[in-house]
Amino acid sequence: MYDIEHLSTRLARTKDQLRHRVKLLGKTLEPYKRSGKKGKLLLTEDGVAILERLIQLEDQGIAMSDAIEIIRQELDGDEPQSSPPEQCQSGTIQELIWHLKQENEFLKDQIRSKDEQIAQLNKRLAELGQLLQQRLPPTREEIREKRWWRFWRR
Repeated sequence: MYDIEHLSTRLARTKDQLRHRVKLLGKTLEPYKRSGKKGKLLLTEDGVAILERLIQLEDQGIAMSDAIEIIRQELDGDEPQSSPPEQCQSGTIQELIWHLKQENEFLKDQIRSKDEQIAQLNKRLAELGQLLQQRLPPTREEIREKRWWRFWRR
C-alpha cells in the first residue's frame, strides 16, 4: 500500500497533481483504493501501476482524458484506439500540431492548479496580516486619539 506522499516522490509529481489524477480516474481506480489512518488515501500495487500508466501516456503527449479512456479500454481487455497522429497520413505537421495541443492542455491544467494554490496562499496571507495587525502595539497617533480623559469630556 502506498500513500500520496510516497507516490509523489516515486512518480515525480506533486501531491495535488496525484490527487487530481486519482479523482479523474474515479471508478477505474476505485477497487485499488483504501483508506488509511485519518482518512489517508492508499493505493495498492495495481492502483500504482494504473497511475504510472496514466503518467506514461501523458508524457507521450496524450491528453489526460484520452489517456484515461485508453487505460479503461486496456483494463476491459479491448484494444485501445490508435491516437490521432498515427491516423494522420499527411505527416509530421499534423502530428506536431496534435502534440502541441496536448501539451497546451496539460499546461493549462497546471496553470489552473497553480492559480488555485496562489489564491489559497493569498487568502492565508491576508489572514496572517490581520492577525499581525491585531497583535502589534498601537501607534502614537492611536494612543493620542484614545486619551483617557476624553471619555469625561462632552
